Amino acid sequence: MSQIYFSLLLAGMNIAVFNHRINMERNLKTENIKKGHKTFLVEPLMLPIFFITALITLLVIDSDLHISTVLANWGLLFLYISIYYALLLLLLPLLRQVIRAWACATLWLIPNFLYITSYITKNTVYPYPRLVVTVPHQLLSTLIWIWAIGFVCVIVWQFISHFRYRRLLLKNAEEFTDNTILSSWYNEAKRHGIKHKIPVMISKTISTPITIGCFNRTMRLVLPKQNYTEEDFSLIFRHELRHILRADTRTKMFMGFCAAICWFNPLSWVARRKTSDDLELSCDEAVLADTDEITRRQYAELLLKNAGNSRGYTTCLSASANSLRYRLRNIVKPTKRFSGSVVVGIAIIALVMMVGTVAVADSSTTVQTAIFDKASTGIAINYIEAYKWGENQKNYGNVYGWNEELLTRYIASLHAKQLYSEGYTINIDDVLLLVNYKEVIDGKVTSIIQFIITDKLLFVSIP
Repeated sequence: MSQIYFSLLLAGMNIAVFNHRINMERNLKTENIKKGHKTFLVEPLMLPIFFITALITLLVIDSDLHISTVLANWGLLFLYISIYYALLLLLLPLLRQVIRAWACATLWLIPNFLYITSYITKNTVYPYPRLVVTVPHQLLSTLIWIWAIGFVCVIVWQFISHFRYRRLLLKNAEEFTDNTILSSWYNEAKRHGIKHKIPVMISKTISTPITIGCFNRTMRLVLPKQNYTEEDFSLIFRHELRHILRADTRTKMFMGFCAAICWFNPLSWVARRKTSDDLELSCDEAVLADTDEITRRQYAELLLKNAGNSRGYTTCLSASANSLRYRLRNIVKPTKRFSGSVVVGIAIIALVMMVGTVAVADSSTTVQTAIFDKASTGIAINYIEAYKWGENQKNYGNVYGWNEELLTRYIASLHAKQLYSEGYTINIDDVLLLVNYKEVIDGKVTSIIQFIITDKLLFVSIP
């Protein structure tokens, strides 16, 4: 499957899914969401789950070359995430003006689709890389260790901070006991398709309503000790339930994961903050859809009265002052925006097409050193094919005569870099000569080494 076809197919599917999710939430006014259903485009923890699974698999593999290949591909994956977020940060001010906040929030989740990189590598062909970064094998190992130490430190720090905050938040919290308000909360949660009863707590340590926990069974809605009207409770519940419906706390965990794997890139930390802003903007947008000016003013007053900060993997009604100013402008003066589903599709295409444009390779060396010195003494040319060798030849044609010693000496003198990646293909029109060597041991062909020679590139397929 070609890379462009795969990207178009994936984008088309997700545009349809995103539009379906929009309709699900729009229909909340007249019907309940099916129990247990979520409205996120992609599971926010998909890439972290894939990463952990691949890491466990890697630990039981002994092949040094395979480990280097996998780790180099992960390095490229992190590079693609960094480039994607850099471009998104650049375009974000414009995007916020023309597409809905939910689409902007969804764009931060698109790198989750990079878990299909392994599928692309094995089942999809893409052109040879436009940029090859040379990293000697010894240096690669050192860089991996530096990155791994930083990654572990950041992840551990994030989890410790989250669980310390959770313990502090819930330590002196009390159960909410107003049965009328609790009934309203559980009815609203049922309407949003929430499977489990999420407890409501009261805490003196916070100044804004907070949802903490990444899964329904561990979630708690914690309210500050303030006097709210029934209308206030209704707005708070709808706001926080929209976060729960979209698994926004898991989105925050995903962004924490991205910040950890790209800990050396300051843009990843900026992206994490911007994601939090877009999550809040998107919930404001959902709660206030088709509401009157009185409700909007009441909601704006509620945000001002409950200004605070969220920590760890939490969502809150009202956060930092900078984002609050922007949110209030959108609440008081709402503007009509596009759904953004097409932009989401374009982002998926761009990200998938980015895969394979950059490769990491070992230091340059001669073919003699890299291949022939490691091959058996029984290596010999099996066959040769030439592409458009003569004027009347339009495709490949067999070559029936050659000087093996001179041709092998020429190929052996060429310099090459071994890529830590696989899955590349070459445009057939670029190929000049295809030389196929066979290794023979005890009269049996044990392996085939194929050299593809173009006017710009030597491509070697090694078993």
